[in-house]
Amino acid sequence: MVEHNTIRSLDGRRFELRGEAFSTEFLTGSVTRFCPACLAEDEGAASRPHARRRGRLEWLLAPVRICPRHLQPLMERQRDAWDGKARELQLLVPETGAALQALAETLSTLWCSPRCSSTTTLCFLNCR
Repeated sequence: MVEHNTIRSLDGRRFELRGEAFSTEFLTGSVTRFCPACLAEDEGAASRPHARRRGRLEWLLAPVRICPRHLQPLMERQRDAWDGKARELQLLVPETGAALQALAETLSTLWCSPRCSSTTTLCFLNCR
């Protein structure tokens, strides 16, 4: 099951996920996308908030711009230097608790889901 959900390199610029081949441009590259509401839910009542955080496979895919669970835009963060820790959520999203919830609430005020029936990026851009 884990292998089925693993992005594998085919060659220098081609990858495969679930039997589908795609180019490197289909991935987010060095940018890490995340949904603060998902991370807040992951933390729950944990004594060590960062320990329960987990990245989502769909956050790595460039066309995915909206959280399918919370129907709000994904946030993006990027480290300044390449240091091998490009996707560590603890480093990229140091916010926890109330600060993380505030990020989620900020995004939900930008999102126009009550006015639009679509959850596409185009809807987000047209309704802002």
